[in-house]
Amino acid sequence: MNKVKKDIVMGRSSHPLPSNNISSLLEQGRKLDYAKTSLIDRKNIIIDTDNAQKYPQTDISELKEWILYSKRLYFNLLVKYTDTPNIYQLVDGERRFRAIQMMTDEEYSRIFPYGINAYIYPKDTDPLLMQLDQELANHLQRDKNVFLKRREIIDLYSHLQKLKQAGLMDDDVVSKMTHILNIRERQIKEYIASASLIPELEALLENGQLTMKQAIRISSLDDAAQKYLNTCHKNNGSIEKSDITAAKSESNIRNTEQKLIAASADMEQKKIIAQAEQKIADTMERNNSKHVLRQSAKAAKARKNYEKAKELNDALLTKLNSQKACLQKRNLDVTSDYERAMLLIGSLEQSLCELKNIIHGITLSENVKSRILALRDEIDSINI
Repeated sequence: MNKVKKDIVMGRSSHPLPSNNISSLLEQGRKLDYAKTSLIDRKNIIIDTDNAQKYPQTDISELKEWILYSKRLYFNLLVKYTDTPNIYQLVDGERRFRAIQMMTDEEYSRIFPYGINAYIYPKDTDPLLMQLDQELANHLQRDKNVFLKRREIIDLYSHLQKLKQAGLMDDDVVSKMTHILNIRERQIKEYIASASLIPELEALLENGQLTMKQAIRISSLDDAAQKYLNTCHKNNGSIEKSDITAAKSESNIRNTEQKLIAASADMEQKKIIAQAEQKIADTMERNNSKHVLRQSAKAAKARKNYEKAKELNDALLTKLNSQKACLQKRNLDVTSDYERAMLLIGSLEQSLCELKNIIHGITLSENVKSRILALRDEIDSINI
């Protein structure tokens, strides 16, 4: 007995097609067109008992919970006309419809105030084509759309986070999701981690030009690095592992630089406070021992805070120098002029992107303006 693959997120259970050719199913499925999309009340839809027996009706309560959280169906129901006016028979979406039937009237009215989204097959549709379309959906669309599954998981994570913040849920969000979706915690965390892609890379992922593994690695990088990788795809038609490694190195350096700027400012502020507290302690009258001891303690605490801030600043400076040295060594290891040129172009693109973000909305001095114009002239002078 074959084990049924379960995919609660998609709201469907996927079955293999033992003898059908997938290419043939795709071709015939493309020829099938739906008459129209309508909003149909659940009381006007009847279940096909043959389908209910053919496909396992499992995890219905979990699916109901998912629909309530997402507040929508990602896949519309498929129905066909019956001999009774305004009554439709369900063709595809057994588990989704049963989950909707489990809802209370209040829940149903809140999620589907105007009815359930459903495609209605034309009356003259060949029953064989309807069956082909249904099996095709079960085999491919329901189990293979990684981008849609990722989007659903990210949406659910956002909904549960809001519930937790509102004090309506005490459970750990990711643990709750593993229970609802029946997916491993590690996989859920990977989908969530891929949520911060720039729109251009999001589109590549949706179109299948970027793998989920790549998306997870890239989403941890800053916008400048992601824009560089998008440029790599435009120029080369793909994003290589070496491209991601180079972008990550540059992104790490910028991240450390930003932390160093904040740490340096904090260190200087704590230094000023420590010096001020020590100056007060040094000038206090020695005959008032109680106040002297209190001020000496304040000065000592301020000095300790400064020393901690300095340690962090020095550690970040060491880390930054190490990251730059590693990047420089990597660039020297590149022997091909073409590869070296691509690295330099990528670095220049990232720098220009960061420069535009920094100078946007601020007043530039004449010296800065002249240097930017000189840089533009240098770029224009490149012989291409």
